[in-house]
Formats: sequence, C-alpha cells, structure tokens
Amino acid sequence: MLKAGGKNIGVQVLQRDITERKQAEEALREGEEFKSSLLDNSPTPILVTNPDTSQRYVNSAMEKLTGFTMAELIGKKAPYPWWTADERSGNTSELIKNISTGACGLERVFQKKSGERFWVEITSIPVIHNGELQYAIANWVDVTERKQAEEALRRERDKEQRYLDIAGVILVAIDADQKVSLVNKRGCEVLGYEEKDIIGKNWFDNFLPEGVREGVKTVFGELMAGKVTPEEYFENPVLSRDGTEKTIAWHNVVLKDETGSIVRTLSSGEDITERRRAERKVVEYEELNKMKSDLLSTVSHELRTPLATIKGYSTMIIDYYNRLGDDEKREYLKAIDRSTVRLTKMIDNLLDMSRLEAGLITLEKKPAYISKVICGVFTEAQVRIKSRQLVADLPVRLPRLNIDANRIRQVLDNLIDNAVKYSPQGTAVLVSARRDGRELVISVTDQGAGISAEELPRIFERMYRVEKRVTPGVEGVGLGLAICQRLVEAHGGRIWAESEAGKGSTFYFTLPIETSKVSWKHAVKKS
Repeated sequence: MLKAGGKNIGVQVLQRDITERKQAEEALREGEEFKSSLLDNSPTPILVTNPDTSQRYVNSAMEKLTGFTMAELIGKKAPYPWWTADERSGNTSELIKNISTGACGLERVFQKKSGERFWVEITSIPVIHNGELQYAIANWVDVTERKQAEEALRRERDKEQRYLDIAGVILVAIDADQKVSLVNKRGCEVLGYEEKDIIGKNWFDNFLPEGVREGVKTVFGELMAGKVTPEEYFENPVLSRDGTEKTIAWHNVVLKDETGSIVRTLSSGEDITERRRAERKVVEYEELNKMKSDLLSTVSHELRTPLATIKGYSTMIIDYYNRLGDDEKREYLKAIDRSTVRLTKMIDNLLDMSRLEAGLITLEKKPAYISKVICGVFTEAQVRIKSRQLVADLPVRLPRLNIDANRIRQVLDNLIDNAVKYSPQGTAVLVSARRDGRELVISVTDQGAGISAEELPRIFERMYRVEKRVTPGVEGVGLGLAICQRLVEAHGGRIWAESEAGKGSTFYFTLPIETSKVSWKHAVKKS
C-alpha cells in the first residue's frame, strides 16, 4: 500500500537492499568457505604467495608433504623453511621470479622438516588485478620416486658407460636411421670429437671418407633389412676430425626389438692404422732389400760383360800389337768404345735414378722449340742405329714449350733405344707428335714383341725388367722407363704405354703447352 510522501515505499526498498547485500555476503562467505574447503581437502600441496614473497596460504597437503605446520609456513618470506642449504646460499631471485610470474614443470629439490630431501614439480599461476600482481597460486607434485628412478637409471647407465669406456676398443651403436646412439671414450679419442658431437649424428655422412661412404651405406641398408648377415670381421676407414683417415678392424652384431625387427647395429673396432702402416713399411723394406739384391746381381752381370770386352780387346792389342793389322786394331778399338759407351750409359742411369729418388736433380726449364729437340734426337739416333728404320711424323709447326731440353732429349733417347732393343732388325720405329688441347703428345712406336696385359701396368717400375728376367741378352738394368716417368712428371706431363703381345708397342708422353716465355728452375721431387 502506498502512502502519501512515499515513506513506506522507501523503507521497503531499503529492506530489500539490505536483504540482497546480506544474501550476497552469505554467498561470498559460502564461496570462500567452499574454496577454502576445496583447497584444504586437495591432495595436491598448494601455496599462495604474496608479491613480497610471504606465504599467504598453505593447505594441509603441504603440511603433510613438508612436515611443517601452517603456523610455521604462513607469513614466512624467502628463504623458506623447506629450502635446502644450497638454495639458501644460492641465487634465489630467479626461482622466486619463476614462481611469481608463472611456471610450468619447474622441478626443484627441497627438504622436509626432518631434513629428508624430496623433489617436486611446481606449476604456478599469477593472479593479477588492475595490472598488479595480487598473489601467485602454486601447486606441487611430489616426483621424488620418479627422480630416484631416473637417478638409479642414470647411475646404471654411468656404470655401463664406465665399462664401455674401460674397453680398449671402439664401441659404436648405429640406429636404423643411420644415426649414432652410443659411442664410448675410445671411439671419441679415435674420431677426435667429444661424445656430444657424435651422438645423434649420421655415422656415414660425418665419420666415413667420401670414397667408401655410399658403398657402406648400401651394405648397412641391406643389413637392417635382414637381407645380409653381419660380417664376422672387416676393415674400413673412418674420418677423424682433423681429416685424417684411420683404418679400423670392425666386428658387428645386430640388435633386435621384442618383435624381432633389427633396430640398430653394435660395432666394436680396433684402430689398426699404425699396424697397417708398419706392415707396409716391412713390405717396402723387404721389396727394397730385394731390389738392392737384384740390382747388385744385375749390375754385376751387366758390368762384367763390357768390362770383359774392354779387358780382352785391350790385352790383345797390348800383347799382339805388332802382329795385328790396322783393320784388326780398329775393330778391337771400336769394340772397346762400344763397351765404354754401354758402361757410361748404365752408370748414368744409376746415378740419375738415385738423384731423382733423393730430389737432387733440378730442371733448367726455358722456352724451346720442341720440333728442334725432336729432330735433333731423331738425327742422332739415325747415325747410331743402322739396323732399324727410323721414321718421323711431325706437323709442319709445333709450339714452343717451357722445358729442360736436355732432359726431354734423354726421355726420347730412352724410348727410341727401348723400341730398337725390343724390335726385330729391319723393322721401323715411328716417332710422332701432335697437339691435343693444352698438351703436346709425343709417341714412339715399334713393331716388336709387344707387352702382355699382365706386365703393362708395371713397366714403369724400377728394375721391373730385371725382376721378370725377360728378354735374355738385352742390355740394361730396367731403370730407363722409371727415369722417363720421373722426368716427364717433373715437367707436369704424363707417360703411358699401349701394347699387345705380338703386335708391338707405343709409348706416349705429354708436355703442357704454356704461353709464358720466362725461364725458371723446377726441382724434380721424389714420387
């Protein structure tokens, strides 16, 4: 009922406002009690921290976890009672910042009131009003058992790793994706990397020389697919950090999962680089001793014949000088002269080879017309060689080259003499030259017995003719072609032969065509 002046209406409105406010306050109180009850009864330890780091609220689960009562925790500022001595003495600002601004999955170690340590995973949520931090709510999850299990596993792995590291061999596990999942200390030492630089890297792309990489990858793929079984023993090189190749003797096994599928290989390897190097040195030493023995034997034989000729004919001239006619004396002197030339050439070859091996011969290179060099050698050869037909096939114009003309004459002389030596009388020896791009190709062709396919790759080896004991009665100690090879390569060229047994041989060598006309010296180095 409304009355004049609205007095009753005002009272009713005021009563309604009070009632609504009381209901709101009651609802808020009940909500606060509900939230408090919810937090208090939560099995997860919960803390509410003020911006000044003081603890505003802790629930009963927090008391149960830490052993500290609410009275011992609420109102406390950092450093907190549950912090360890390390936390108290360390930099705490980062931890407080993480918790205040929000953290997820933050793991820390704390201590209970009893002193027992425990691990927790902290997730915190900041509560902000009007742009200001009001408080931060953090819940803790006790992960001590998990951390203890992880620590036990780590200790077990460390123990296993120590066993692996004690081993004097390389141990490497390679997964199906070709990446390294395990390597021991010895493996790191051989490769020259730290473990962290090897684990997770592709084994083949990072630690094998390029020349063997694809082949080994193919075998690995077939092994992982079960198409082949692992070899009991094999040798492969690895590539160390400094680029050095090392020879490793490997033993492989495959590891399978519970379904029987191959998941990785486990390889043990021994670095045998020095052993193989020592073995090669022993072989080289034995070959050198054999070569020296053969050289001594051959030189003794080769020297004996011309010396016997010189001695025999000179004695005849001395003892029977007055009885010999002029024609006989002339013939004997010619024989002595030929034997002297033979001895001189043999000694020159021996000296040249030893100087070349020691790197003591220096090339005097200067611009020269190669046509004049070839023609000069050809003309001299025609004078001394009467039993073979010498034929020249040269272009009208040949380029001027930077060469040591005397050494190129020596190469040509050797090749022509060889062609004459190993071809029948009356046959032709052809000397030709042609330009091929930036090279001049010179060749000497004979119609002799030829060289078999088995012997052809070795003809430029020192004393190969002596070792094979081929062509009885032919002079020389088997150094001529080896000398030719060293001299041609010192000029920056190549030398090779093409031949077939019974069909003659052709020896080729190249010289680079250079435009510079400046003279200079080049030392001949050991091959």
